Amino acid sequence: MNITSNTTRVKEAVFHSMFTRMFVRWGANNPLRTKLHASSLIVSASEWCEREHVLLDAYPEDAEPTEQYSSAHLNAIFVHGWSLHEKWQNLFKRYGRVVYRGFEPCLDLTHYHEQYDLRYSPDAIIEDHQGKWYPVEIKGINHDEYQAACALPLEQAVLHSETVKKARVQVILYMHLLNLQEGLILAEDKNTQQFRVWWLQYDQSLIQEYLDRLSSLADAKKSLATFGTLPERKCGEFDSPRAKRCPMRTLCFSNRRLEQ
Repeated sequence: MNITSNTTRVKEAVFHSMFTRMFVRWGANNPLRTKLHASSLIVSASEWCEREHVLLDAYPEDAEPTEQYSSAHLNAIFVHGWSLHEKWQNLFKRYGRVVYRGFEPCLDLTHYHEQYDLRYSPDAIIEDHQGKWYPVEIKGINHDEYQAACALPLEQAVLHSETVKKARVQVILYMHLLNLQEGLILAEDKNTQQFRVWWLQYDQSLIQEYLDRLSSLADAKKSLATFGTLPERKCGEFDSPRAKRCPMRTLCFSNRRLEQ
C-alpha cells in the first residue's frame, strides 16, 4: 500500500469538502426572496406558477429553502457568473457614467414598481454624454454560443442564443418599468473575454406576455383576499421536479385552509 499516496488523497478530499461547504454556506446565507422579482417573472410558461406567487405574497412566513440554497454546484455557478457582473459594474462605477438614485449607484440596485407590485434590479443604468439613460443587461455566454451570435444583428442573434434572447426581454422590461426607450445588452465570451454590445429600442410586443402575467397575478391576489380562492395547482405531485423548485410546495399541498 502506498501510504503517501493515500494520505495525499485523504488530505485533498478533506480540503475539497471544506471548499464545497463554503458554497453551501454561501447559499444558506442568502435570504429567501418572497416578493415577486422580475427575474422570477420572465420564465417559461412551463416554469411560471401563478399559485406559487399568490401564496408567497400572502404567506411569506411559509416559504422554504429550495435546492438552490443547498446545492454547492448551483451556488458555484451563480457565484462564478456574478463575478463577471461585478467586474463590469466596478468598471462602470470607476470609469463610466453610472446613474445614481440619491447616493446609490444604479448597479444591481433594486427598484420597486408600485403599479405592478414588482421588484427589479438592472445590472446597470448608465447615461450617455447627452444625459440619456440606458438600462444594461450583462450576460456571460459560453464560447460556441457567443461565436454563433456575436457578429449578427440582434434580430438574428436571438435565433442563435437563448441567453441573448432572454437578455432582450429583460432589457425591454426594464425600459417599460423605467419609462425609457433605449437599452443595451453587454455579452461577454466566458472563454476569451471578448464582448459584444447590442443597442435596442423599446418594443412592448416582446414583453406583453409578462405584462399579462402581472395583470392576471394582481387579479388572483384580489381573489384570495376577497373570496379565499387560489389559482389551480400547477404540479400534479409533491415530489415532481417543478414542485421541488418551489418554496411554497409544502403549503401548496397541505390541507390547511388558505384564506385571508
